Amino acid sequence: MISNRNSQSRRAAKMLYVLRYSFLLISICIRSMSWAAISVQVIKGSGHDIIIECSADKTPQDGVYLYKQKEASEQQEIFYFYKPKHLTYKTMNESKVSVSGELPNLTVTLLNVTAKDNGLYWCEFNFEEKTTLGMYTWLWIEEKEKECPKECPNECSQEHLVSTPRMMIILCVVVAVFLWILGIIYMIRKARLFGEEETKTIKCTLRLSL
Repeated sequence: MISNRNSQSRRAAKMLYVLRYSFLLISICIRSMSWAAISVQVIKGSGHDIIIECSADKTPQDGVYLYKQKEASEQQEIFYFYKPKHLTYKTMNESKVSVSGELPNLTVTLLNVTAKDNGLYWCEFNFEEKTTLGMYTWLWIEEKEKECPKECPNECSQEHLVSTPRMMIILCVVVAVFLWILGIIYMIRKARLFGEEETKTIKCTLRLSL
């Protein structure tokens, strides 16, 4: 009986992780659909510098945050830039990221990128109590850069920018919702089975006592 309860607890814990990942996926997809900017995927070999666009159509702006989200971890605040030209680093410093330009059009450069820099990046502008979201960038860094063919070395050395189509966003939402519903159904079934086993145990105890 105890071993069965332990196995059920472990399964329930796994399903909670699935639900958490599903919620993260849903939030990212919904955020993607709400943004007017195009999603960009940057693929390069490690050791390069990569530029992330950080701009907003609406003016004026008081400041801008750069955030990073990696897998199911909590979002990281990279820096906060506020007018006129004050820059406060958070989880990265000037040796890893550089910022140039003026609000609301900034150029952010990630220096000497590695696989540890993989993740989703986006800028969040603020003016008084209003928030404006800028373009978001999904960054994937290859540990080893592919060898360039002699015929077209220039094409191989350039970064690849891939716009995320709307159908991929819709598919992302569908998969996330499916996983979430599947997790809910699993939890409900387990709760019912657990309740039935508890009822049987109580009946057996009462019979033995009589």
